[in-house]
Amino acid sequence: MEPESSASNMVDNTDRVIVEDTLTLMKDATIDIEHIYREGTSLAYYLANHAFGVEGRQQYNTFRELPSQGRKVLNLDKLEVPNLRIKSKIIR
Repeated sequence: MEPESSASNMVDNTDRVIVEDTLTLMKDATIDIEHIYREGTSLAYYLANHAFGVEGRQQYNTFRELPSQGRKVLNLDKLEVPNLRIKSKIIR
């Protein structure tokens, strides 16, 4: 049996520490963990995709500094306009 690499052990150990710390914090608190579909986090989803399309660091400190598509997403979110996932189906 070959020993695992130290990098692999470090990642596994880091994950274990994070999980243990999280469980410790959760013991003393009332916490609800919920799954939120991508449609419910449209601004975060937009910004994550935007980050892959730009070079270097980007920082937006005001609404006007956001790209126009980002402003649109934020406005729709503030107005609570539903962002629906539509699956297309080919009808033959």
